Amino acid sequence: AAVAPLKEALLLGFRPETVQKKLLGVYLKLADTALAKTKPDPDEIGRIARLFAARGMPSTVIQAGESAVEDDLASFFSQYRYVHCSSNLYDSSMLELPSGPDAESNLLDVLEIAELPALRADLLVLSADGDGEACPLKHVGGLSWAFLAQGARTVVADLWSGDPRAHADLLERFYQQVLAGQNKGAALREAKLEILRSDLGTHAQKSSTGDPTTSHPWFWATPVLIGDPR
Repeated sequence: AAVAPLKEALLLGFRPETVQKKLLGVYLKLADTALAKTKPDPDEIGRIARLFAARGMPSTVIQAGESAVEDDLASFFSQYRYVHCSSNLYDSSMLELPSGPDAESNLLDVLEIAELPALRADLLVLSADGDGEACPLKHVGGLSWAFLAQGARTVVADLWSGDPRAHADLLERFYQQVLAGQNKGAALREAKLEILRSDLGTHAQKSSTGDPTTSHPWFWATPVLIGDPR
């Protein structure tokens, strides 16, 4: 059978007011925790979408709570060259995908990733929207390697959810260089260096770290590249 041509980009975003997750059959109600009050940069997905649009590369943007969200959203990953998941948290090697306004949380674990249609993504990004806590490395690594084993060429994943504005800046700079033809490893390194060397007062003033500049690793060291750096 003929292989369908790849679409350009699938961008998934999360902005729920209250987070509910179903883990091992138990609902964890997080309405009163700091995690549920997270306010990620509201423009992370929009900024990335505009980068693709500026190059004539249409992107599909899906946000939590939209009525058109499909329950089997992950099955569409195989149709895209770039997949960006801006997720609230990783729990027990699970990734949260957007769900509709009346649906329960839409969780994807490593076993389900293994059952997805073969991926052809050149780049898959797991961007952590959270309250600054670390994402356990075994979970980040498990999710990343599961996507790689299923066919993704390169995964960029966050080790923790850092300053949301600096992180959005870093990702925008990373994508700018990748879309301009830079290899992904060099693009991520350069984007980190640009944030490290910046004195972005608006970031530092709004950061809980109290650091006067964005040179602190909190601002720039969160994403790591796993897989092919080209």
